Amino acid sequence: MKIRFKLCPHKNSFKRVVLTQNIFGNKTLGNLTKELKIGRSASLMSLPTFHPIYYFRIVIVRAVFSVSYRKVFEQYAAILQHKYPSLTVEGENFPPPFYRQKMASILGIVKILLILLVVSGTNIFEHLGVQAPSAWEWTQQNKFYACLMTFFLCNAIEGQLISTGAFEIVLNDVPLWSKLETGRIPQPPELFQMIDNHLNMATPQLSLDS
Repeated sequence: MKIRFKLCPHKNSFKRVVLTQNIFGNKTLGNLTKELKIGRSASLMSLPTFHPIYYFRIVIVRAVFSVSYRKVFEQYAAILQHKYPSLTVEGENFPPPFYRQKMASILGIVKILLILLVVSGTNIFEHLGVQAPSAWEWTQQNKFYACLMTFFLCNAIEGQLISTGAFEIVLNDVPLWSKLETGRIPQPPELFQMIDNHLNMATPQLSLDS
């Protein structure tokens, strides 16, 4: 899951800012369109100071159908919004490795086929010319439980395939934290310190706390 933060400059600095850019350290990319709030007697020397809009990104990789990592995302989003009121938080999923996605997709198809075979009572073993195992006979006598077991067992395996258990934090495309490397999720004070340090190095005059 990816969380994107946006800090809006002070409303008295200018009337409107249309910004399509990212900040990489002290380097600015993109185009900035600014409409100044200037009175009749304003001069070039009295123009307000402009601060760029900062974009933040937290990446959380979690298993589909997993509730625990979604709760972690919501908790951190609430904490960060409380700490930095000017930020907006957005989340998105970070995909697992390609081969694991394919395995999960294939397993999902197999799951549906197995359930259809059990419900319809189609004995594929007869078409293959082999004797049906006792497990198949049990599924025909207990179709409801067999379908439930197939569904939940396959879902559990699919979840393990597409889950990496990662909690990756990136600020302005600069990695700040990796659960895959450290084995744990950062505490809120640690995260605050990392964000503040990075912003102080980029623009010492700009403070997010308000």
